[in-house]
Amino acid sequence: MIRSLFRIEEIGFFVFFLLIVVSFFPRPQVGSNFVNLQKCLLFFTIFLTFAVISVPGRMLKVVRDWLPVLFFLSVFLNLHHLIDFLNPKDYDQTLIRIDQLIFGVQPSVWMERLLWSPLTDFLTVCYSFFYFYPIPLAVVLYLRKSRIDDFRNYASSIILCFYLGFLGYMLVPAVGPRFTLQYTQELKGSSFSENLRSTLNHMESTKKDVFPSLHNAITLLALLFAFKYEKRIFCVFLPIALGLFLSTVYLRYHYAIDVVCGWALGLICFRLGADLNRWWKTS
Repeated sequence: MIRSLFRIEEIGFFVFFLLIVVSFFPRPQVGSNFVNLQKCLLFFTIFLTFAVISVPGRMLKVVRDWLPVLFFLSVFLNLHHLIDFLNPKDYDQTLIRIDQLIFGVQPSVWMERLLWSPLTDFLTVCYSFFYFYPIPLAVVLYLRKSRIDDFRNYASSIILCFYLGFLGYMLVPAVGPRFTLQYTQELKGSSFSENLRSTLNHMESTKKDVFPSLHNAITLLALLFAFKYEKRIFCVFLPIALGLFLSTVYLRYHYAIDVVCGWALGLICFRLGADLNRWWKTS
């Protein structure tokens, strides 16, 4: 019955929705500011989800197909409540020790020798592309009716990757090297890249979102699906992806172990996401 009514990514969203709502209430300071844009988005998304499931129609089907974008946004923007509620401890020192053990240095500190203003600008742009990176392939697949199953497999894999990444944030909360490590040089870049990073940092309400690196996981996942489905898109994606992989450590957002585990997560979701979607539809 549940499988006939709901898609697997919708079930995942319901679980996160309930957990986040529960996390609002134990702390009075959160409850006193309950009505804000982030929480309104969360409740609007749950209302819209049930609306498009309950009412038939082609237009609402299109809305339902693209709801995972809202799933990600509404959960991510409210995830800080849930992380603080379930696991208030920070694990930065553990991640720092792992990096030191594996690499013998702190990779983001070692990269200070590579600091160069044009490189910082380029990598900042690559990093910001993460927020759009998964979309072009999804649009291409969706507009071709014969590829709708490919679209569903891709979308299911992407949203599974986000959910597992969110779980990682809750299990291993950490704020990242830019807040914990000592650097001898500031990032050198133009005012454009500085303003862009400042905007991205301001938009990021969830600060303990380091392990695993979803920037790396989602980007690698989109890159693999592009290679599988649309190699022309893959050729366009590749240089941006390589820049993004480097940027996560160069710009001091992630420890190197976050990157490695992000790649592992992307590979796992590439292998299992489509199979999980098919199992949910046919079982």
